[in-house]
Amino acid sequence: MPGITFEEQDIKAVGDLPAGWYNLNVKSMVEGAGKNDPSATSWATVFVITDGPYEGREVRNTFSTNFKSMVYKYLKAFGVDAATQVGQSIPIEDTVNRQIQAYIVMDPASGFPNIKDFKPIGR
Repeated sequence: MPGITFEEQDIKAVGDLPAGWYNLNVKSMVEGAGKNDPSATSWATVFVITDGPYEGREVRNTFSTNFKSMVYKYLKAFGVDAATQVGQSIPIEDTVNRQIQAYIVMDPASGFPNIKDFKPIGR
């Protein structure tokens, strides 16, 4: 029976990330109903770390209309001033294929990376 072989990329994908700011590319974003609240809209987002020892590692995050403060921080990092667009629909999907920085910590409960904050690249 053959064994399993791990590549360097496999190890990067499962190891702990040290807490800190990471440059990310927004790889994809899929809109859907909220997992716990189907009346909410959520966006399952995949980011890819673009530099450093964890370059290429994917980090997942879900934005939700039930947690608008994180969506606000995210859009603000792209220069979107939501305060001037009150009552208007803002196309969050337009951020796909763009770059951003995120502060990431490991969640001890789940063992997965958790994004805590966003800022523009280079700040």
